[in-house]
Amino acid sequence: MSNQRASLKYSRIPRPLWTTCCGFLFLGGMISLIVGALTDPGPSKDLQLASRDIQTGNYAQAEAVLKGSLQRYPRNSAVTNELAWALYLDHKYAEAEPYAVRSVARARRANNLDTLAHVELGLGKVDTAAVGFKEALDLDPKNGDSLEGLGQIAERRGRLDEALSLYTRARGYKPTIKGIDQRIDHVQQQLQQQPKQPK
Repeated sequence: MSNQRASLKYSRIPRPLWTTCCGFLFLGGMISLIVGALTDPGPSKDLQLASRDIQTGNYAQAEAVLKGSLQRYPRNSAVTNELAWALYLDHKYAEAEPYAVRSVARARRANNLDTLAHVELGLGKVDTAAVGFKEALDLDPKNGDSLEGLGQIAERRGRLDEALSLYTRARGYKPTIKGIDQRIDHVQQQLQQQPKQPK
């Protein structure tokens, strides 16, 4: 009997009113989701903090910020790539590799490809790194980091003129590359020490 009363009670609510109430609840939920999405800055603040830490050489702090950000934004390729880059700069190549691979899998951008290629170079995978740098340059011919990476490979292989050219081009596009001036000076010194070829 009590079930009958309950069903009679709800059946007295006019259907349009019931659906309108549900509609308002749904609309209110959607509005709060949209407002939340608009007010959440996403990982941009974390990326700015990490970038500042990387520039000052505080890699451990950058890694901590980015790992925290990655927990909140696990599918963000920019955070994953920046973490791989911080680990690379901290000479933690093996730890950086899975993050770099994941960032390329999520977004095949020049920056992500360059980071993966630098990590591969750090791991001694020179041929794989060369392919990665060239692929990054196909997407962005003015990518100073990739030119610098190819310069490192040329220098390792004893092609000093090519290395100097690549380093110089890299510095022209991105003068802030860590150690680029020292690399250029080193190659120039090596070239000066080479015996001159007879004409």
